[in-house]
Amino acid sequence: MIWGWIIPGLLPAFVAMGSPSAAPARTITISNGLARVVVQVTGAGVQETYFGKRGTGWKMLLEGGSALRTEPELKCNDTVVPGGFQEAGRVAPASIRLRMAVPSAVIEKTVTLLPDDPHPAVVVTCRVTGRI
Repeated sequence: MIWGWIIPGLLPAFVAMGSPSAAPARTITISNGLARVVVQVTGAGVQETYFGKRGTGWKMLLEGGSALRTEPELKCNDTVVPGGFQEAGRVAPASIRLRMAVPSAVIEKTVTLLPDDPHPAVVVTCRVTGRI
């Protein structure tokens, strides 16, 4: 009798656990006092936002995937494949690495904030895993 009440109550929780879009967002922030980068990782992908210091506050300068800067596209096997970063992690106190995989390549972008530099250092690497 009791299982008749518990199982229907737990079913929505188990379904939500399997859904990537239901996963809680994770935020990674790096800052050097002049620039700040906030990366939010959700089940839908990665969203980057870049800020610059303005007076006593922060001004948003650029947002990944926005009209100002669209996500990169690659031509793989003679077809344009839109890409979006799926993974992100902190690799050092002032560095974040983002990763995307498309059918024929893996792209990694490392964003680093150097001390006293208002400009983020961005290094993009592409490892070809097939025919591009």
